[in-house]
Amino acid sequence: MTINVKIVLQSGLITIIVSSLLFGMLLLTEIYKTVIVSRFILPQPIYRNHDKNGFQESPTFPETRISEPSEDAKLILYWIPSSSGFNYLGLKKYHTSFEGLKCPVGNCKVTEDKSAAYDADAIIFMGPALETRISDASEDAKLILYWIPSSSGFNYLGLKRYHTSFEDLKCPVGNCKVTEDKSAAYDADAIIFMGRALGKKPEKRNPKTRWIWTNHESPCHSKLSSEWTFNWTMTYRKDSDIYSPYGFPILDKKHDEAKKRDFLSVAKSKTKLAAWAVSNCNAPSQRMEYVKELQKYMSVDIYGRCGPFKCGRDREAKCNDMLNKTYKFYLSFENSFATDYVTEKLYKILPLDVIPVTRSGANYSRLGIPPSWHIDTHDFKSPKELAYRLKELDKDDVEYAKLLQSKADIEVSSWIRGYCDICAKLHSPTEPVKSYSAQDIRSWYGTCKPPDDMQFMTGGV
Repeated sequence: MTINVKIVLQSGLITIIVSSLLFGMLLLTEIYKTVIVSRFILPQPIYRNHDKNGFQESPTFPETRISEPSEDAKLILYWIPSSSGFNYLGLKKYHTSFEGLKCPVGNCKVTEDKSAAYDADAIIFMGPALETRISDASEDAKLILYWIPSSSGFNYLGLKRYHTSFEDLKCPVGNCKVTEDKSAAYDADAIIFMGRALGKKPEKRNPKTRWIWTNHESPCHSKLSSEWTFNWTMTYRKDSDIYSPYGFPILDKKHDEAKKRDFLSVAKSKTKLAAWAVSNCNAPSQRMEYVKELQKYMSVDIYGRCGPFKCGRDREAKCNDMLNKTYKFYLSFENSFATDYVTEKLYKILPLDVIPVTRSGANYSRLGIPPSWHIDTHDFKSPKELAYRLKELDKDDVEYAKLLQSKADIEVSSWIRGYCDICAKLHSPTEPVKSYSAQDIRSWYGTCKPPDDMQFMTGGV
């Protein structure tokens, strides 16, 4: 009897142990599926739409992976020393997609082309080999010649004379030197020609030298004779070979402190509505006519040659201080309407304690300038309607303070950064060789647009 009881107990114990082991194995399997496998295979997400009946499951997004690089694909630059090979991602060269990686979100492309440093959405630096910048002009430095008519001064880069390096510019790739010595034309790696003052062409052209057409004026003030041929363009237009706008809005290093400022007190301390500094009273954009109409409905103090108020171009710091303390708005009106044409009239105002009112032919969002940073005249049917909105904000210090705070953490980097791109491109073996005739550039650069907001002059809105 005792033996039978022991056998029964032992059998029961074995059954319990075996059951526990089986349960444990099943539990570990589920943990593996949930924790380990899910790291590589994302489950189908459940998207929920909120309507009047509450939240409902909606299987309207069946695809869990964006695999092909589209127009809005993100560009990742792998910053690799020249002595290294490039196969860290198992990918090929420039513009290769993430398709082979089977990422949940693969709408990206990758490159090792250092000339893409400014345009890249991300740059990966390798810890053991952080050669992030070639700063000193070495023996293999690229020589850039600035082709300047003899009547012009030479300080466009803030650099000195012959063999001066890019050191002060702090470029990611700065192994370049610059000169204005025309005798170096044949040996130069690149020659920069100013659109408005091309001067006489070099006597002999080296096919290896890149000729760059640069222009920061609108098409209204640009001419180009037919005998010229260039390899790259360098302008304020986004689709230039070297994008060189009047400024690059960037995050201020002290942005946390800037956000904490008491902008309500700033708003309450201001005593005047709007200011405008202008020297060209007859611009193609008809900005003077627009402002005269605007003055029928609100106060605008005009400084410079076209108005009774004076501040002085050589007293910029004093003028800016006056704007910060006195005015709520500044008219950043361009002299011409053209694609992407936005000048220092906006970029110099953005960091100040004043809201710019913009008028141009550009799409500001396309240039990285969000609507919260400025008031666009094109959002209003007429100067009268614009005046109503500005006076409305003048009475609402809280709302005005919010506008100031929205742009409090930005500063504007110099347009000189475009020259960093030239240096990087010259060091890139994959940079394509291009050729633009004068006609090609004229067709691309286009013409000025007529202003599209002057209906009030003909009895319209």
